[in-house]
Amino acid sequence: METNLDTANSISTRDNGNPVPFGIDSALTGVVASIAMGEAALSNLINVEAKKIQQIACMDFASDEEKAEALLRANETVSKTVECVGKIEKMLAFKLHVSLVAYLARQK
Repeated sequence: METNLDTANSISTRDNGNPVPFGIDSALTGVVASIAMGEAALSNLINVEAKKIQQIACMDFASDEEKAEALLRANETVSKTVECVGKIEKMLAFKLHVSLVAYLARQK
């Protein structure tokens, strides 16, 4: 596979003699798509954590104390997960902001 810089804004990759243009617009589209996939993954994580708590809440325990302890342990892990999700959300928001700034700069 041969890669050459055609212009300042695009790269063509030749695979079996077929040029594949890749410019700033394609890159920005890819970044936005990766943000959307990241958001979907975070949504799945939150759903898994919710199901975890629902399952524990519906389980039969020998005593209310055991159930409370199980819920508290689950709550600790859920809290850590949600905290991490929040940090990743901030990173994705920044990534989107930078992409939007780059897109708007390109429009001028």
